[in-house]
This record gives sequence, C-alpha cells and structure tokens, in this order.
Amino acid sequence: MKKYQGYTIIEVLVTVIAGAIFLIAFIRLAGGATNLSIRAAQRIAAENLAYNNLRQYANSSPARSIYPCSTTNPQPTVTLTSSTGSAPNLPGSVTQEVKADAPYGCPGTILFTSSVTYGPNAQKVVYATYAEF
Repeated sequence: MKKYQGYTIIEVLVTVIAGAIFLIAFIRLAGGATNLSIRAAQRIAAENLAYNNLRQYANSSPARSIYPCSTTNPQPTVTLTSSTGSAPNLPGSVTQEVKADAPYGCPGTILFTSSVTYGPNAQKVVYATYAEF
C-alpha cells in the first residue's frame, strides 16, 4: 500500500488562518507606531513654535515697553499677539497666542505665556517664563 505524503486541507487552512492573524497584528502594530511618530513630530513642531514665540517677548528689552505697568493702575493680562492660520508640520487650524501679566503687582516680574493650539482635537502646548521688570 502506498502511503500518502503531504498536507491535509485542514492543516493548510489552519496554517493560512494563523499566518493571516499574525500578519494583521503586525500591520496594526506598524500602523500604530507610525501614528505615534507622526503625533510626536507634530507635538515637537508645536512646542518649537510656542517656545520661539515666547522667546521673542521674554528676551526683548526693556520689558517695560512691552507691558506698561504702574502702581496706581495695574494692567490685567495683556494679549501681545494672537493669530490663527496654518503652520508647517501642524494639521488643521493653528492658533498662536502670547500674553503678559504681572501676577505679583507692578512693578515686579512679568509672566509671559505662549500657547499654540492645533489639530482637529484642539491639542494645546503652553510655555511660560518670568522676566524682571
């Protein structure tokens, strides 16, 4: 009697199904890693934009010309710049704001706050620093 050598249809089917499951898992893993990489690059671009906006005002001299302050009439939070548009490497509408405030009264230190809001989920990056008056 001749012995049959080879695979049965069930063995082939189980192998194909197992291979398909591993292939789908690998594709989803690679897609997730790519998505995380894109989001990280967008976050870095937004952080750089917010930081550069902040440095324009915090490094300027004198701070008194940017934030007029007097002991008799303290200023509330002042919006130094506000714009909405697009920015390189950022999705959707991008809103940039730089604000100044004197949280401890005038004269004193000035708090500069720079924020960038981007993307369909309105993700926000905020940087802040103090400058001496």
